[in-house]
Amino acid sequence: MKYVGMCCILIACIWTGQYYSAAAIRRIRALEQVLLLLNAVQNELSYCRTPVRELLHRLTLRGEFSELPFLHVCNRMCEQEIPFPQAWSASLKKRSAAGPLRREDIGLLLAFGSQLGTTDLNGQISLCQLYVRLFEERLVQAREWKSKYAKLYMSLGVLGGLLAWILFL
Repeated sequence: MKYVGMCCILIACIWTGQYYSAAAIRRIRALEQVLLLLNAVQNELSYCRTPVRELLHRLTLRGEFSELPFLHVCNRMCEQEIPFPQAWSASLKKRSAAGPLRREDIGLLLAFGSQLGTTDLNGQISLCQLYVRLFEERLVQAREWKSKYAKLYMSLGVLGGLLAWILFL
């Protein structure tokens, strides 16, 4: 029975290391999808001059934003005649705790949503370009963090499990 408990502790430590390592990968995917979203918004505004609500509806019909579930919540709220900035903010706050994005990423998205649709076309395109640059920087930082620490978390999980195993012997 002692060995079964030791194996469970070892597996739990390894799983914990894998979990934190995978969280870094999920954040990178989410940041890539945010960049894709911002570029899609910019393109829709540039070429189609789509209003914000219709733009949001078009984006939710795409299947490429799986790491950004707040888009669907925001679209549903907009369909219920809630103004876009309030719907954007509320949906981000609802879905941010369960998502892979950090608080700083959510803050940038909140600022983007509060400013989208408030200026003329050139101002909105400039806004999109600004946030694309900001999120590109965050993506580079996230990739650097993953390259430094993802393997460390895996190693710490294995070593922590082995240490627990040795202590229980």
